[in-house]
Amino acid sequence: MASHLSVSLAATLLLGVPLPAQAPASGAKAQEREAAPVQNEARRYMVRGSAALETAKSDGDLVLAAEQFQKAVETAPNWALPWYNLGIVQSKLGRLEAAMASFKMYRKLAPDAQNGGWVEDEIIKLEFRMEQQHLSQSRTGSWVVDTGTSYQATLNGNKLELAASVSLGEEEVETSFVDRAPERTTRTFLLDLHGASATGTMRRAETRTAVCTVPEDVSEVTGVFDDAKHCLTLHFQRTKYQTSARSSLFLDPVECLGVRNLGPIKTTFVLWGPRKSAIIDASIFCEGDDIKGTKVTEVQKDSRSAAAGLRKKDVIVAIDGVPLTALASWGEFKYRIWGEPGSEVVLTVLHHKEQVPVDIRIRRAIPRG
Repeated sequence: MASHLSVSLAATLLLGVPLPAQAPASGAKAQEREAAPVQNEARRYMVRGSAALETAKSDGDLVLAAEQFQKAVETAPNWALPWYNLGIVQSKLGRLEAAMASFKMYRKLAPDAQNGGWVEDEIIKLEFRMEQQHLSQSRTGSWVVDTGTSYQATLNGNKLELAASVSLGEEEVETSFVDRAPERTTRTFLLDLHGASATGTMRRAETRTAVCTVPEDVSEVTGVFDDAKHCLTLHFQRTKYQTSARSSLFLDPVECLGVRNLGPIKTTFVLWGPRKSAIIDASIFCEGDDIKGTKVTEVQKDSRSAAAGLRKKDVIVAIDGVPLTALASWGEFKYRIWGEPGSEVVLTVLHHKEQVPVDIRIRRAIPRG
């Protein structure tokens, strides 16, 4: 937190307006004496909060200021100014709902305040920020790329981070015949969100073949969310590498002879999500990229799927009435097969050696383990 920010914040605060009377105008002297300590204590908290703000250099310092202003409103809840100052600091801390509540209380207690229009504008801004915050939060969860790999999306400050454990194929790392395919590694996208668009970086961690080290790969990323289709399209570059190794007499790799950079590969990932937490209790397999041949490979005897009529070797031709031929990829199918716990999915299938498709309704459940 830059020091100049605390100065501008302190200048925005209000301090010098008198406290409201804490006792009726016609009250006894005893009531007035009882009210005075309350007024003095509330003002003391106000001054302490302002002092914390004047020296603030971090969010932790702002928290100290908020604590003092909070004590002021608790001590003198009908005094408008602490609510205003509390709202200012809460807004800077990103406590948007609390800031809105504080500003609304200020407007209620001081309806004729000269800065009323400014406060109303701040409330509108807070509404917008809350909408954007909710939108960002709705992006978190599990996203499935076209190949079926799942990326876990979390908010990291103001950024969306998508991370997955990945295997690198030959389109990314070519190995000599005596070497082995690279070990699994992680790929991470760190994205700044701008409504439906995103920008950021892709980072693939360093990995190893049997004897060679494949360097870390980093590139810029641009992306677009299509909320109607529940997908995110990312455009970035991957670097292709080639490894070579010397083998023993038994053709075991024993020495890395080099790792060559073969140049960038323009790449587009389409991710589907965020998916829900429940799925059917059957195993489904898609061979290659042709999802038209998606088959059921395993159905447990006592499962929901078996009770509904799903069988091993069934060919799935539609999901919830949408033909698989209309789906973009295996990733989209995996997204659609998931849903809310207890919800129902309708699979249209062809039983083995039968010609007429049938609809099977299966209730989803959260997978065990």
